[in-house]
Amino acid sequence: MVYALSFRVTRDHHDADTITQETFIKAYRKLASFQGRAEFKTWLYRIAVRTGLDFLRRRRARPPQASLDGSAEDPSDDAPTPDRAYEAQQLHRMLLDAIDELPEKQRMAITLVTQEEMTYREAAAAMACSPGTLAWRVARARERLQAVLGPHLESRT
Repeated sequence: MVYALSFRVTRDHHDADTITQETFIKAYRKLASFQGRAEFKTWLYRIAVRTGLDFLRRRRARPPQASLDGSAEDPSDDAPTPDRAYEAQQLHRMLLDAIDELPEKQRMAITLVTQEEMTYREAAAAMACSPGTLAWRVARARERLQAVLGPHLESRT
């Protein structure tokens, strides 16, 4: 579950591995501080969320790196696809790019609620905020995504 969350946030296996490893190291070191007031899963998610947010902040501070061959293309682009599948793939890529552009806390909130299928209460506990704050972050994230993707979706209907 930690790896899945990390991968959904970063969309990179290496980065997800790094976040997962850091999360479990932190959890091991803080295990004595676990008091059982929350479920263990929620406690671990909270560590994963904080570790993921820290990782994203550090990644933003670094300059972007090019691949070894100098290309930035996704290898999945090489496979020929029917028009509808290609359009769906492009919309999916646009959605992922739009999610990447969200502020970190909004990105994490929308990921926990929509992709991890957590309740607002569970996601709020994982992010150490109130359910109202989480709901606000999700609403703002959805508004931003609608503003970016809305024109593309309307032009396809």
